Amino acid sequence: MKILSATEYRWLACRLTEALADVLRVADSRGQRIPDPEDEAEEEGGGGDD
Repeated sequence: MKILSATEYRWLACRLTEALADVLRVADSRGQRIPDPEDEAEEEGGGGDD
């Protein structure tokens, strides 16, 4: 097993940070596309104030 230098660990930490930022961006984007259950219930119920 090779022991990494401080520079290699720093490079690895930067790449992992970038990957986690990408994962967070994708999760946030997908989460914004999920409709709010309360909004869906109001649309299906039609308001009910007739």
